[in-house]
Amino acid sequence: MACFTLLCDDVDLWVRYYFGMDLHSVEEVMLECDRVISEAQARQLRAIAELGRRSGSEFDPDQVALVMRWSGHRAADRLALAQRLTDVLPASLAALESGTIDLYKAKCISNLTLPLTREQAQAVEAKALEKASEQTGASLRQRLRRLVSRVDPDGAAERAKAKKADRHAGLVVEDDDMAKLYVYLCADKAMAPRC
Repeated sequence: MACFTLLCDDVDLWVRYYFGMDLHSVEEVMLECDRVISEAQARQLRAIAELGRRSGSEFDPDQVALVMRWSGHRAADRLALAQRLTDVLPASLAALESGTIDLYKAKCISNLTLPLTREQAQAVEAKALEKASEQTGASLRQRLRRLVSRVDPDGAAERAKAKKADRHAGLVVEDDDMAKLYVYLCADKAMAPRC
């Protein structure tokens, strides 16, 4: 909680505090701040989920958006995450609250387990959380994809087939007379060496 106290105090005092620290101490403060932020985000998600439970209305995202001064899209996304973590993936919410994982990792677990049943999702969650605190977000996403495929191989094959049917290319006009050309295709085709 030292980090939270520092964040609330006078900025000059905060700056002077860091000048007297060695590098390891500064790193420890960074980690403690991250834990405090994760705990606060977990508490916020619990409150958002409770708001959804109490109102039980299709207008919940609008209420969240109004209270938090967020866009409707962001509020809907956060409400969906809050409901999924409290109802289906409580171990991920507990890990977030303890600072073991951050919000990005909790979102990864939630998003990548969406096509699974509750039991499958919780099995993947349990395995993912074993190493999640030691992994980067990208490494966790890769591990989650492998775990999901192992838990639901038939579903993974069906989802891959559906994605293959959605192959496409496009052009996006950017600022300053620039554009992006993109292709959405199977990874093995995209990664194949070209002559």
